[in-house]
Amino acid sequence: MPANGDFQFDVLIGDEVVPEYAQEDKVYIESCLFTPVSYEQRVTELVIDELETQYWPVTPYTVKVTTPKASPNRWYSVFVDGVRVKHTVLGDGQSVTVKGFENQEGTKEFLFALPRFAKDEDDKVETGRTGKIGTISVECETAKYIRTAMSKGGSGHQTFSQANKKDCKKVTAGKYTMATTKEGRVVSSSVPNNKPQQMTFWEIGGHISTQTVLYRMGHTLRDMGITLIPLKQSKVKVTTESRNESSSTPSTSEHWRQTGNEYYGKVTGTFEPSERREHLKKALELYYKAQQSASTNDEKSSAAKNVGMASWKMTTVLKLQHSRVSLISHYYKEAVENFGKAYELGGGDKSQLWLDSVLQLLYNSIQEGLQNVASLGFTDRVSAIEELVSVIPVEDLRAECFLELAKIIFREGVTTFVKGNYKECLHHMRECYRPVEETKRFSRGQYHIEEEVQGLEVDIFVQTCVAESVQARKTGDQLLKLVMENEEEVNIDMVWEVIDWYKKAIILTRENDVEMEAIALSRLGRLYDKVLKLKFRAKDNFMRCIQLAHSLHPRTFNGEGWFRDATDTLERFQQEVVQRDEEKWQREREVVQRDEEKWQREREGVLKELSAEIANLSKHDDSTADKLLRFVYSKFPPKNPKHKLNFDKLDKASYCDMKKFLQKAVIHYHPDRVDEEKHGKKWKVLSEEITKLLTRRYEATK
Repeated sequence: MPANGDFQFDVLIGDEVVPEYAQEDKVYIESCLFTPVSYEQRVTELVIDELETQYWPVTPYTVKVTTPKASPNRWYSVFVDGVRVKHTVLGDGQSVTVKGFENQEGTKEFLFALPRFAKDEDDKVETGRTGKIGTISVECETAKYIRTAMSKGGSGHQTFSQANKKDCKKVTAGKYTMATTKEGRVVSSSVPNNKPQQMTFWEIGGHISTQTVLYRMGHTLRDMGITLIPLKQSKVKVTTESRNESSSTPSTSEHWRQTGNEYYGKVTGTFEPSERREHLKKALELYYKAQQSASTNDEKSSAAKNVGMASWKMTTVLKLQHSRVSLISHYYKEAVENFGKAYELGGGDKSQLWLDSVLQLLYNSIQEGLQNVASLGFTDRVSAIEELVSVIPVEDLRAECFLELAKIIFREGVTTFVKGNYKECLHHMRECYRPVEETKRFSRGQYHIEEEVQGLEVDIFVQTCVAESVQARKTGDQLLKLVMENEEEVNIDMVWEVIDWYKKAIILTRENDVEMEAIALSRLGRLYDKVLKLKFRAKDNFMRCIQLAHSLHPRTFNGEGWFRDATDTLERFQQEVVQRDEEKWQREREVVQRDEEKWQREREGVLKELSAEIANLSKHDDSTADKLLRFVYSKFPPKNPKHKLNFDKLDKASYCDMKKFLQKAVIHYHPDRVDEEKHGKKWKVLSEEITKLLTRRYEATK
């Protein structure tokens, strides 16, 4: 057992030191429940509002601490499951054997035992003890003698609470079953003595050393690759505590099963549910005895099947009594666990037909167990399925159960998201990871399960992206609110951080959730419009938002704030464009009007100067077209030398040709062709008057 230069301590079962096993800097011992000194202890516990009486195997043990020769006096403390059970001073080869817990009744023996059931949700060991369950430790400290005097002293009584199954599950992570320590029979009585006694007082100094062993059950140590050394191979006599007989020879597994079958056979419709329940309890008690006394895999598998059948039958009776779902789930778990044991243990001894029937029973009990918890709330339902799946040995069935668990968590996440709680949704999506990975681990080669879990992984990924998008958008909204409310001047760095959150929201939902992407685009557009005043960027985001919303037709979003933000802002942008165009046109019209008024004033002055020329033109208003053309071209020839009139052709012109001459003359004298800067205003005004005259004559010849 563990030893160093300071002390050695041993764990003993009977008079035999329990073998130790060192692995990875830790020392282990086997907490065996079937030894020459083991016995059955009757335990009555309140389990889910029901009293359950069972007989469980327990093994008493002691702890011995020995110091080396010439060792100085030192203070030694013995701890079991994190509770100090003994402290004393030893030195110079002295030793002490700690036999149990000391209390008012005396000393109650240490017992290796299976963990008890938890009474309720608040039933748990003290804070700080959880990590020390399954350990026995001895601590050595310095001790300095002070004095010896008469004193009444303290009571020395200890309070110890055995760890329950939930406590152990925290230690093992649900991977294996472990034993704990509990109080047993009184091995020595104490007589109250209030008289002063001679006592030695010591000053306890610094810590010197600590040695610890971890006690685990045999199957756990074997799974760790440890080869166990058995205790002395004497015949195990199992006695029963609190029975009339002092001892009895244990019955064979077959005898217990046959006796249990007699009670199981009485569970028929002729009895009331309460009577059937009592018969099943008795049958289960006998079947458990059959399991404990079974020596071969054939017997163990048969007994396990009997326990499974009785537990499964119990669920039917409990449903008739309208018992609590949690109590019914307890028996479904027992049924599944024992059907699984029967299937595993019977592989080498039972026929294939027998194994197939057990496998079918296992499958049916799992399905019924899942249906039984369907009415529970989410947390209780998940917890119940976790407990159920932990006892399923067949990988295919375990994979299906984990897949169902992942679906339940996923659906709950979607439900919370629809209700607006994206944080809870993200939590559930992350909670899906473990059952999904477990499904993949146990479903190798099961293509229908692998295909289904792949689809579920895609759904989880999409939902996670959507929820993270909402989270990013909400974060951006909160930061934007801080920017707008708490800052006297806009913090541009924070504004760009808001933009990054909105863009992240857009990217996460792209091709995953059109509506969420549209919302994020609307938020980004509003920021560009209201804060940065970048209308062209705001317009691009709002336009994309509207396009995505319309792509979801026939759904409409007219009542949604984000959609109204987009449409109202785009309408405002359009109105601003129209208003700007109207203002520009108005300004241009005013300029033209001012220029026109100015020109008219100037023209009137020029007309006065040209009164003689205009009068001369007026005299030829009634002349023939050819005479008018000859007069105009000879009296006021065009300034452009190229603009000439062929008088020879004019003499021979027909009526139609005359119209062409007039049209050509209008072009030659048109004021728009006059270079005012070069030829002056007089010539432009005179050209206008000539053009008017020629135009009237042209219209008269039509």
